[in-house]
Amino acid sequence: MLGPCVSFTKPVCRTCYALAPLFTRPLALTCQAFAPHLLDPCASSMFLQWLLSAKYMRENVCPALSHKNNEVDRHVRLLFTATGPTYVNAAALGISVLARRVRNVYYDKGFAEVFYRELVLHHANVKSTWGRLHLRCLESGNELGNLFPTHTRHWWPIVEDIFASTAVGSLPATLQLAFHDTSEYTCISIDATLKVAMSIKGQASYRASKRLRNEACFGDDEALRRVLTVRGQTGAVLAIQLIKGEDAQEVAGCLEQCLPHSSRLQVLYIMSDSPSVKLLQALQRACPNLKGLALDPIHLAIVYEYGQWRKRTAGSKQLRTLLSKVVQHDPSRGALSWGPLFDGQETAPLTRQEEKWRQEILEWAHTNVYAQRVLQRLDPSVPVLTRVSFIEAVAAVCALHSQEVERKVTGTSKSVRQVLWSACSPQRLEWLFNNQRVRHALSPLQRALLPSGTTSNEALHSEINSWTRSTHEVHRSTLKLKLRIVTLGKQLVHHIATCYPLARQTADGVVLARGVGAPLWNDESWKADSSRQGEPTLHSRTVLCCNP
Repeated sequence: MLGPCVSFTKPVCRTCYALAPLFTRPLALTCQAFAPHLLDPCASSMFLQWLLSAKYMRENVCPALSHKNNEVDRHVRLLFTATGPTYVNAAALGISVLARRVRNVYYDKGFAEVFYRELVLHHANVKSTWGRLHLRCLESGNELGNLFPTHTRHWWPIVEDIFASTAVGSLPATLQLAFHDTSEYTCISIDATLKVAMSIKGQASYRASKRLRNEACFGDDEALRRVLTVRGQTGAVLAIQLIKGEDAQEVAGCLEQCLPHSSRLQVLYIMSDSPSVKLLQALQRACPNLKGLALDPIHLAIVYEYGQWRKRTAGSKQLRTLLSKVVQHDPSRGALSWGPLFDGQETAPLTRQEEKWRQEILEWAHTNVYAQRVLQRLDPSVPVLTRVSFIEAVAAVCALHSQEVERKVTGTSKSVRQVLWSACSPQRLEWLFNNQRVRHALSPLQRALLPSGTTSNEALHSEINSWTRSTHEVHRSTLKLKLRIVTLGKQLVHHIATCYPLARQTADGVVLARGVGAPLWNDESWKADSSRQGEPTLHSRTVLCCNP
């Protein structure tokens, strides 16, 4: 039974009237649940202690709310701070409280700094930041930690707003300028991965039929099915971009979009796992000073291991030893020791001896003792001097590991033996030998930290796949923002490690934590960012961009 002084609309007794400014509709129902205590004047103080939310409003909301208004919800706003959620008077926003608004949530400069650091450190995994934010609430004595959203769809608008701000948006341009000053773009490597883009919503799997792919929200012509990574001559992550495919025009257009013109003018050599005349011509339009492409040497060993269930076998180890000779440097030789850079136009055909050894990849005509002697003569520290020595060594690997090379490569109908035979064609060998021509054309300083082919890209793909392994579905705009955050974190780590070397080897996470510790905003810049949200007030709604 409800007491006579309790009303659903307006309290009439003095105790209820004292609480009236703190009432919202849920609090009014709470008051009615404890109606028997309201009838006892001695119990009113105990009832006030029960309404902890009312006590919090009275003690923390400044300026104090008017006691003449029951509709408290219209006059308080939820604000995220560095120490956790809190409520503020709406009249204070834009005056004593400078905050940005995303939907119905406000956040101040302290929260923006904290959330930015946690996102970069946790590789754009929003759920991983929740525990850290709640820990900050506990350390600061904030009891309102449960007011944080519990679903990622409420967090991503805040993430987008923070990384669209002027302070964060200026970081990539500053880092690109620093990379340009250190000639990071002289020799770059490009490669694409497929797995990350398979979780994008609205597009069918690339394995589906053409009819199903075209019936999806994003048809086959619009679907983004690859993630292209670009790394510099010392391993810096220059770009991570979603693209439709790996055709020449698409890759060249991606480079024009993600790299500034001044940086593209610096590009002289590009490493790729599928060089061709068409790709070279397309990239030369994007990078006018580009001299040539080089075939990734380690990609052949990776394909070999695909046929061995992704395991490192005795045959793959010997093949890797042979391929490592392609990226060695001989101080007594120059770039022209292997002829000019191959551009795919004119290829010297195989000689009779080269053709003979290439045929022995399919049918070995010598003893196994001779094959062992060929491989024992390999010196991993000396470059490959001739095509015939390389083909002979490949034939020896096939002879000693015949069972391994007879296996089919995953995803194709070819055996490993047939893949190795194709790799010894004159065109593929010349693209491969471009690695030696490039390395002997670079200075010792440029060559010191130069990765081998696209191995640095493959390592980055493995990291990205591990960070997104638990993501089953994602919007393409969200994935673009995630890749942007990951790129920023990788660039910060590389810039700090190269410009401020440490006395010992340090993990990337430790270096990154030191790099994001400096504040991004001061009072003036935060006030300017808050005022850009629109008119007539400083806390109007944020206009979020929707990427296609």
